[in-house]
Amino acid sequence: MKFLIHNLWTKFEGSVEEENLLDRFLAVQDPARFHSRLFRQKIWDGYHRFYNRRRRGFPSGLINYVVGKCEKNNVPFEIVDGRVKPEPLGKDFDLDDFTPRDYQIKAAQIAVEQGRAIIHAATNSGKTEIAAMIMKKLGLPTLYIVHTNELLMQTKKRFEMRGLNGVGIIGGGNYQPGLINISMVQTLYRYRYAEQVTELLNNSKVLFIDECQHLAANTYYWLVMRCNAYYRYGLSGTPFRKDIFSDMRLLGATGSVLPVKIDNQFMITEGYSAIPYIVMIDTPRLYTMMNPISYAKVYDLFVKNNTLRNTAVVDATEKLCGQGKQVLVVVRQIDHGENLLELFRQRNNYIAEFVHGSSGYEQRDEALNKFRNKQIDVLIASTIFDEGIDVPEIHAVVLAVGEKSPIKLLQRIGRGLRRKENNYLTIVDFNDTDHRYVTKHTQERKLVYVQQGFKLFHGSEHLDDVSKLENNELLKSE
Repeated sequence: MKFLIHNLWTKFEGSVEEENLLDRFLAVQDPARFHSRLFRQKIWDGYHRFYNRRRRGFPSGLINYVVGKCEKNNVPFEIVDGRVKPEPLGKDFDLDDFTPRDYQIKAAQIAVEQGRAIIHAATNSGKTEIAAMIMKKLGLPTLYIVHTNELLMQTKKRFEMRGLNGVGIIGGGNYQPGLINISMVQTLYRYRYAEQVTELLNNSKVLFIDECQHLAANTYYWLVMRCNAYYRYGLSGTPFRKDIFSDMRLLGATGSVLPVKIDNQFMITEGYSAIPYIVMIDTPRLYTMMNPISYAKVYDLFVKNNTLRNTAVVDATEKLCGQGKQVLVVVRQIDHGENLLELFRQRNNYIAEFVHGSSGYEQRDEALNKFRNKQIDVLIASTIFDEGIDVPEIHAVVLAVGEKSPIKLLQRIGRGLRRKENNYLTIVDFNDTDHRYVTKHTQERKLVYVQQGFKLFHGSEHLDDVSKLENNELLKSE
């Protein structure tokens, strides 16, 4: 087999037999195929194929995957790199008002050398600064893709604060292009056939995909696979999902994971992140004659509209506030947040505000500023704050949301992991046992905590001031 690498696609040359073998190498079975009508009718075989017979090629980020398959199966191959590498125009990695950590320097250096990579770095590791260092060194036209208005504006401020020149934004009602273009994926996709977007995708030499786990989405993948950048980087603390199809899309559009370990355990051990300890609180059983079958109805009854559980959420939050902590309360649905906000207002002990995707950027930004300035004690937030929002003032996170997704769970915890004076972070979760669905989800969240090496405690009595930990008064762990 012969592989000719280009920026987006790697072309294949070989016999029909070799082409069929390559097609098998790059075919992955869909775990959800049994839910497909086409599969049940035997119209589709249940495989996603990353080898494109019409193009006679595959996404270039999968070249290492293909090489591994060839070596494992003793298939001879030849690689020809047909890409033209743009020479960096910058002199160094130095940023304004920023002293890089050793792992950040190493990550930026290797990323520039490799040209493409997934930068798998935990929340609070400074992924934005790593990206800024790479941009400073390369000095080339750059496209930086985000998916929320908050990330759009926050990233622009961070890049300008670090001394990057020519930072433009595209999205959120703005069209201000520059050398570095921070762009919302929704805007780019909506105007994907417009001349300006076509030129942007063709002329960018450097591509960054923030929160790159979203590359599984068709809109993301369509855009990224039409951006002809040589330098290609994905950024995420949780880049991989459980299904191989999504992970192959990510690898194909970017490349292999950068060989620099920046996980939660590294960040905590080295003292860069706060030490989280998880307190699981039993929720009162809701005795009811109802036995809902669908998960949506279970969630409504036993989580969102469960007055006993919501009261336990507010009780725990107010105890943390009484210790002088500022608390982030995470919900999934707007009416759940409104239920909790009403309980806080009825008690009138602490000031709480609720922000969500429909609030509008200005309202959300105002609430964040109030929280930063300690004008409010409790910030209730929907999943709009799951990714990328920088709120260093969080001393505790109350996970009212339930659910089981390990990616979302780690993202929510990550909102409070920035290093603090006492360097501890309290995470409150709830031991739901009302129904088999919520019981299973609680068990899966506990498993994530154990796998991450977080300290796990059971019972509301552990919601004491973190001074116990500072004074080495050990709490009894589960």
